[in-house]
Amino acid sequence: MLHFRQPVRIRHKKICRLALVKVLLLAVCWTHPPARTLNAGAFDTTQYRYDAWKIEQGLPQNTAKVIFQTRDGYLWFATRFGIVRFDGVSFRVFDRGNTPEIGDENGISMVEEADGTFWIATWQGATRYKDRAFTHFELGRRKTDDRLWAICSNRQGGIWAATSDGLLAFEPGRPLARYATNDGLSTNLVTSVLEDTDGMLWVGTELGLQRRDPGSARFIDAWAKVASPADRVHCLHRDLNGNLWVGASSGLHRLRDGQWTSYTTRNGLPDNRVDFITHDSLGNLWIATGDGVLLRFRDGVFTRFGKKEGLSDNWVLCALEDREGNLWVGTNYGGLNRMQPRRILAYSALDGLIHNNVWSIRESERGGIWIGTENGVSHFKNGEFTNFSLGKNPDDNHVKSVFQDRAGNLWIGTRAAGLKRMQNGRITGSFTTQDGLPNNQVNAIYQDKQGRIWIGTQGGLCWFKDGTITNAGLPKHDIRAIHQDSTGDLWIGEYGGGVNRLHDRRFISFTTREGLSDDRVFVIYEDEDHALWIGTENGLNRLEDGTITRFTVDQGLFDNVINDILEDSEGNMWISCNRGIYRVRKEELLALVRQGKDKRVKYISYGTSDGMLSSETNGENQPAACKTRDGKLWVRIHEQLLGSPGPVRLPPGRGDLLEVRYTANSLVAPEKVRFKYRLEGWDQNWVEAGNRRVAHYTNLRPGNYTFRVIACNNHEVWNHQGASFAFFLAPHFYQMWPFYVMCGLFVILFGYALHWGRLRVVRKIERLEKQHALEKERARIANEMHDDLGSSLTQIALLSELVNRDLSSADKVGEHIQKITTTTREVFRAMDEIVWAVNLVDYLSKYAQDFLRPAGIRCRLDLPARLTPYPLTTEARHNLFLTAKEALNNIVKHATASEVWFRVALDTTRCSICIEDNGCGFRVGSTRPGGNGLTSMKERLAAIGGEFKLDSRHGNGTRLELIVQLKQVQ
Repeated sequence: MLHFRQPVRIRHKKICRLALVKVLLLAVCWTHPPARTLNAGAFDTTQYRYDAWKIEQGLPQNTAKVIFQTRDGYLWFATRFGIVRFDGVSFRVFDRGNTPEIGDENGISMVEEADGTFWIATWQGATRYKDRAFTHFELGRRKTDDRLWAICSNRQGGIWAATSDGLLAFEPGRPLARYATNDGLSTNLVTSVLEDTDGMLWVGTELGLQRRDPGSARFIDAWAKVASPADRVHCLHRDLNGNLWVGASSGLHRLRDGQWTSYTTRNGLPDNRVDFITHDSLGNLWIATGDGVLLRFRDGVFTRFGKKEGLSDNWVLCALEDREGNLWVGTNYGGLNRMQPRRILAYSALDGLIHNNVWSIRESERGGIWIGTENGVSHFKNGEFTNFSLGKNPDDNHVKSVFQDRAGNLWIGTRAAGLKRMQNGRITGSFTTQDGLPNNQVNAIYQDKQGRIWIGTQGGLCWFKDGTITNAGLPKHDIRAIHQDSTGDLWIGEYGGGVNRLHDRRFISFTTREGLSDDRVFVIYEDEDHALWIGTENGLNRLEDGTITRFTVDQGLFDNVINDILEDSEGNMWISCNRGIYRVRKEELLALVRQGKDKRVKYISYGTSDGMLSSETNGENQPAACKTRDGKLWVRIHEQLLGSPGPVRLPPGRGDLLEVRYTANSLVAPEKVRFKYRLEGWDQNWVEAGNRRVAHYTNLRPGNYTFRVIACNNHEVWNHQGASFAFFLAPHFYQMWPFYVMCGLFVILFGYALHWGRLRVVRKIERLEKQHALEKERARIANEMHDDLGSSLTQIALLSELVNRDLSSADKVGEHIQKITTTTREVFRAMDEIVWAVNLVDYLSKYAQDFLRPAGIRCRLDLPARLTPYPLTTEARHNLFLTAKEALNNIVKHATASEVWFRVALDTTRCSICIEDNGCGFRVGSTRPGGNGLTSMKERLAAIGGEFKLDSRHGNGTRLELIVQLKQVQ
């Protein structure tokens, strides 16, 4: 059988095995502001379950001096009156009475060789356990001066033994080798010994630490030799990171990368003497001092564990972590203890929670959670816990319901003191029956979409808004749950009255007559399909489209009492009851709805064995549980507060830490079952797991995997077919190739759409501008043809009539015909002026010559050799021409000039037209009466953003310069 589970990371722990449980830490205070705030790091010692085994449970004696786990999974303990083997269920005691081969039953050290040979050291010898048989070997003369202190395995075979008479190398069948001061030891009193994987031998003596290089076989001092009892070494240990730890009379010492670091009472040790050192799989160092104090050393901090934290005795002799993460602790008088990390983390009054009896939980709008207890309110946020007392009267502090509205107000319903409102840690309002509450016991608080605060009491329903309490009906009804569904209807759960639906100001009831499993309703939950799940005192109900489906233990539920319901993001329904909490797949419940009552759902339950301090959960009021934004599920229980991490399957991105649990059905000797496992797609070889029934994987990439496991029974017969489970670790949507393709297509299409849209806008603007310019040009031509050509043609018609009248007079006819000819030429010239030439400069230069020639004025042209075409608007060409025409006209009329210079300068930014004559000139600023030509020219140029410059002096001619910025007039 395979069981997959997704662990979560929590403070000070790498793995939470099943669910996260949190209870809040606060002390009782009688003032409204918070009395104190404590950090969650202080709770760490309580997150272990403690079990103890003593003589009453099968130990031969209550002193456990040595603990060791052999590769077959057994735990071995040494007591004063026997060696004990433990399989987790029962003890097997070996002593001189039932096993004479043991030689001595008072063990002091244990070690296992690479081949599985197990050794137990006693005061005067060593006992070997091999092939299920004990063999005792005398290594000393049974005198005090040659007693054994410790042993370790020898890479060459056998063991190393630290004695009061030197260092011994022993292997059955070979001569006993003894190393003493003659071989380089500083003293013959050897207290501890440790051999590294590379063959380096570390030897602790009463004078300090020495080492023996396997190459030179010489003993050299590992630190300065000082003949002082303070330098006596008591124990040696190598941790997970390869650091060497030395427990001495002078403190705790670490050798890392050739550098020594010491920890003494100045660093937090209660006693400088360190008698025992071990480590766990989380990297914690566990030590026992000379006074028997058990300390955990992590991140430079020592944390004490003793009877206050749950151990059976304050005098600890040894400790060991087994392969499943349990820490076994041997004490001097309290027997054997097991410290088991809680699969469900629990915080209770021992941690500082204001009261163990928690009745209501609500997530804070600003982060964290609010907790209503039997003795006040607590708030938890960012690892810190804060207490709030509601008054000196016990009724004020007995909280039944807490709710924070969208404005940030915390509403607190009490058992007998009515409703309270709190802001920023202070009570800002209290409401009782005198203010309109139906009853002073408030069981449920809820805010609807309109912002009204609904209050369910033991005596009816009401709502609060704008400082006024309004009775909503249901008098004398005991309200326990309130919920507004997606359509806006309000659902009210009653204790004894079933469920009422408030629709169009009318109540519609659903009771056992309509199919409800029980009329005592505790919770109403609406899922994403808008179906209502109703928890009662006798079963779970699903209400959809007026149809009720019931679920009880007959359909596979763990318990009939439904205190609260939560749903995680993986499709699990989490239900609290009087026997604990459990989860069931929602799809299995829906399958019962579709397929009838023949099938049963499967559940996974959690109780005290998973870390809960009590299996009984509280219910009967709202909100009793909540799901926070970080995905944790918070459940209130009797005597503590729980939090669950929610997800249990492998969603995208959750391959960072995968825990696989497996088992084998062997009832003969389950303690002897051994396993090998392999994750195809990750492991290259089979992993030897011993009897460990869990595998951990980290940082798995998205993809397909197959987990395979094989096992052998107590006769070591392997089932090579084993079991397997294929699964797919789904990637995030942004890790899949369709996402990249869609992103690329989106960018391309979006860019194309922007480009196409811009082109359409530009083309439309161009069409509109062309149309507007065309209409404007047509209007100008029509106006000028009407004004100029119309008068000229009228004059020609009149002259023609005079010719007909004066046909008899040749002189008059000739005069009339001459005028007709002159007028016709003026008509042609006006047509040229109206319909502008393409090249304005050519047209102006030709016009200037033609205009000045009849007046006898010579026109000199100064034009660029090559004119670059530059488009001008009709308005710009029109104003430039009329300004130049006016200038030429003024020269003919007033300048009495004989010569005119017409100059044009053109570049990419501006056009300059200069008209200069050698006439009489005039004083700038003085104009003839009624003349406004200069003003008209300035206004024309200003209309197109141009500039008009005039320079003239009396007797020296006149110079006009017309400047136009091309970018402004194109």
